[in-house]
This record gives sequence, C-alpha cells and structure tokens, in this order.
Amino acid sequence: MYQQQVNAVQENQGIAPEDYKNLPLPEDYEITQLLGDVISVEYLDTAEDGKSLIRNGIILPGQIVDNRAWRIARVMLVGPDCKTVKKGDTVIFPGDRGLQALQRNGKMMVFLSENRIFGICEPINFTPKTEAVSVLPPIKRKVLKKNQ
Repeated sequence: MYQQQVNAVQENQGIAPEDYKNLPLPEDYEITQLLGDVISVEYLDTAEDGKSLIRNGIILPGQIVDNRAWRIARVMLVGPDCKTVKKGDTVIFPGDRGLQALQRNGKMMVFLSENRIFGICEPINFTPKTEAVSVLPPIKRKVLKKNQ
C-alpha cells in the first residue's frame, strides 16, 4: 500500500490524487488560463446523479463501474504547451487519470496533462437493438414438463 502511494505521488509530481479527489474549486475565483500542457475537461458520460455512467444509452450505477473505465469529456481549457488537444474537443481517457474537482455548477472538472489523453473522439449514431436493456445478469429458469 505504501509503495502504491509513493508511486502515485511520484507519477503526479508530488501530488497524491486521493488528496484532491472531489474537492470543490474556490467559489470566489475562476480559472481562466492553465499552464504547461495541462488541460481541464468536463465529463460528458455522467448521468444526472453525478455518479453513474452512461454507455450506449444505458445508465450503469457507479457502484458497478470500475474507476479505470474509459471516460469521455469535453475540453474546457488548454495550457499553452498543448500540441494536439484544443478547447471544445471531445476526448477519451482512462477514468483513473487526472485530478478531479467540483465546479460551482456541481459538475465534475478533471485536470490532466495532455499526454494522459488517449484520443480525440466523436459520437456515432447508436441505435439499441432492443427496447429494454438490463445491466443485471439474466435469470436462468428451469422449465418443468408435465409427466416427469
């Protein structure tokens, strides 16, 4: 456990992500510019409750989703050293990357360096094949025949 914390601190240049997870940003200041290759993103794949994820039109409860799940977010601000990502891009990255902070509007903002972004993405038209979908496993039923 201790070595994992040391690795996390070294990876984030002295900042342990769990120290800053879900902390609100100051309400009397607004971030207007980022430094270096830091970007800020706002999740696009979070349900209204702020904890569940939306995948292919299905709401997955936060308790069953691994924090390393791929996340989709819109880039809100970019630092001057960012080479590829631009404000307004939709990006994909592992959910365990970046430092999370709550904004005044209650939405989650994440700060990451550009090298933690895996790609720029666009939504595609998705049509579910069935009308009702459950995230629970199907129940196996045994059919009994008469005269057995």
